[in-house]
Amino acid sequence: MGHTNQLELYFGNGSTPGLYRTVFRPTTYPHPIVGIRGPLLQQQSLPFIWCTSCIALSILFVAAATQEAKGQLPLFPLLEGDQTSPAGAIGKLMNKGISSWLHDIFGSDHAGRPLLNRMILLGNARGRRQGPITATIKTAYNWLQSSQYKRRVMPLTFIRIFTEY
Repeated sequence: MGHTNQLELYFGNGSTPGLYRTVFRPTTYPHPIVGIRGPLLQQQSLPFIWCTSCIALSILFVAAATQEAKGQLPLFPLLEGDQTSPAGAIGKLMNKGISSWLHDIFGSDHAGRPLLNRMILLGNARGRRQGPITATIKTAYNWLQSSQYKRRVMPLTFIRIFTEY
């Protein structure tokens, strides 16, 4: 196991472009979790579909990787909008029950909660308060590091993007 949570995103896939493969290496798992888009499974992989919430997560992760590459810390939300926006799609996804594909692709803790909840900071996730729904990646720089939060925080500190043409 490494010392940081790592995520690799692979985009391309010929006639149906988009995210087609994920490799997530959480510090809490001994082996990487590999996700493959579509119903066909390869050995040691889990399926996901190219849906609105998957597109929204892709946008968030690419925006975070872009900020990281520029040496800028994501102190402010990377996505914001109403319930029909990418931030809203992530909010809906994060509020789904344990049957959601994100449990498979990003793993879960001993209580069955998706590890993705520890990596993404959402504001007004259900859109019930006035103002936009916001989403950003949790880092050591934008999240409280007091002892009461440490067990719930899993900063995603390394995102790699790969493309095929």
